[in-house]
Amino acid sequence: MMILWRTCSEEDGEAERVWGLITEAISFTKKVLFTTLLRKPLEKEIMGLSGRYDKVLKTFLEEHENVAEKQGMNLMDVLLEAKGDGKSEYNITRDHIKSLFVELLSGGTDTSKQTIQWTMAEIINNPSTMERMGEEIDSVVGKSKLILETDLPKLPYLQAVVKEGLRLYPPIPVLEGGSKKDV
Repeated sequence: MMILWRTCSEEDGEAERVWGLITEAISFTKKVLFTTLLRKPLEKEIMGLSGRYDKVLKTFLEEHENVAEKQGMNLMDVLLEAKGDGKSEYNITRDHIKSLFVELLSGGTDTSKQTIQWTMAEIINNPSTMERMGEEIDSVVGKSKLILETDLPKLPYLQAVVKEGLRLYPPIPVLEGGSKKDV
C-alpha cells in the first residue's frame, strides 16, 4: 500500500491493521447509508472507528514529520507545508490532512476490491481461462512458490487477463468499457 510516502510493514502487522481499518470503514459506511435513522445507536461504533483511524494516522503524520532525509516532495509534504506556514489561502489542520488520507485509503480500496471481485467472477465462469492462467503460472513460477513482482513480465497471459478485467470493470466509472476500434 503506497498511498502515503511509505509502505506499511507486514512484519509487525501494520499493513494488516490498516487494511482492517479500511475494511471496517467500508462496511461501516454501507451500514450508515442504510441506517441514517439509527444514528444514536451507532454513535459508539462511529467514535471507536474514528479513534482507531485517528491513532494510526497520527502515528503516520508524526513519523513523516520526523523523517530526517526526504526523497522529494509528496502529497504529505505539500499538505504539511501548507499547514505549517499559516500564509496559505486555506487553513489546513492536521485533522484535515488525516481526513483526506482516510478518504484516499478508503476510496481507492473499495473500487479496486470491486474490480478484483468482478474479474475473479469472470475467471471462475471461464474455466479455460483459469486453466490457461494456471498452466502459465506453474510453468514460470512453479506449483510451490508464490508469484513475485519480478515474475510478472514472464506472465503475459496473466497480464492480459488483468487488463481485460480492468477494461470490463474499470475502477473509475468515467472510463469507457469498450474499445473504440477493432484490436
